[in-house]
Amino acid sequence: MFIGRPRRSPLFPIEMWNSKYITEFQLPSTKNSVEFWHRNLQNIWSSLRQNFFRFLVRILNENEKVDAICSKLDAGEELSVYSKVEYKQANQRLLEIIQNYSNLNENDYFTQCVNFVYFT
Repeated sequence: MFIGRPRRSPLFPIEMWNSKYITEFQLPSTKNSVEFWHRNLQNIWSSLRQNFFRFLVRILNENEKVDAICSKLDAGEELSVYSKVEYKQANQRLLEIIQNYSNLNENDYFTQCVNFVYFT
């Protein structure tokens, strides 16, 4: 017999925040690249002590980098989804755990998930 109030439905649906499909289809997670770009802009602004013209020069340099990446993509060159080999290996291990779900009982599956999170 359960004592207490029932769980309420989540604020956001599971499909919105679950990254299982991103891992299964090996899609890039935008979180890391967006956070990197945001941190880069923060560093540019804070290191210049709010000098607008220096900030503008750095923004123009950042724009040149982005234009170079766009030119490579337009030329048909493929860019790496992962910035580090460790990220690619970790994603591959997680993909193997997800794909092996039907062959494991719940306890073994969750043990593998916990070990992945703990050792990654």
